[in-house]
Amino acid sequence: MSRIHARMPKPNNNLTMTVGNKVLVESVFSDTGLDGFLDDLKRRQGNSVASETIALVANSVEMTGLSVRRLDRLLEDERVREEYGLGANAPRSV
Repeated sequence: MSRIHARMPKPNNNLTMTVGNKVLVESVFSDTGLDGFLDDLKRRQGNSVASETIALVANSVEMTGLSVRRLDRLLEDERVREEYGLGANAPRSV
């Protein structure tokens, strides 16, 4: 009798995001007008406050207890910032 053994994957630099949470949060912000409200709270320089808040909320839904400190590390990845429409200064800005 032979057995099947699972092989442990080798660590890599792949990035995984739950897009459903992002789409849901963007929809709620848009439908309620919260995105426009948040963006009106600041001058037109830098990142969108709504985009930064959407990134925080969407990732908080997925990762219970996500802190702003952990989010800024997540936003250090260019691909994540691009998905949320944020610039290179997002980790410091959040």
